[in-house]
Amino acid sequence: MKIPNILNDANVYVDGANWLGKAEVKLPDIKSKMQGYRAFGFAGETDMPVMGHVDKLDGSIKFKVFVKEAASILFNPDRQVQLQLQDQWRGYTRTGTRESGDVEQKRISHRE
Repeated sequence: MKIPNILNDANVYVDGANWLGKAEVKLPDIKSKMQGYRAFGFAGETDMPVMGHVDKLDGSIKFKVFVKEAASILFNPDRQVQLQLQDQWRGYTRTGTRESGDVEQKRISHRE
């Protein structure tokens, strides 16, 4: 299963209970953190991935439908909340057949 880059019409929930709205969500690109490595006999330095570490993750959420009542929970500076995303992915295989499936719930911790 291919993980999509953008989720269209994703349902966004605050703390798994309060529906915040529908949004277009751009998921971050996941890249390994690299470290310079110089071994004996190498003419120069090469980059090697650091196991278990990733670079900074940047994504965006653009709301199409937004519930004002749930926003008061989201933008409370005294509390940490989790955003939960639910959507379906759609795409085509190399042979041109259409395929789709559910995107598992993604939890994002948010704090301003």
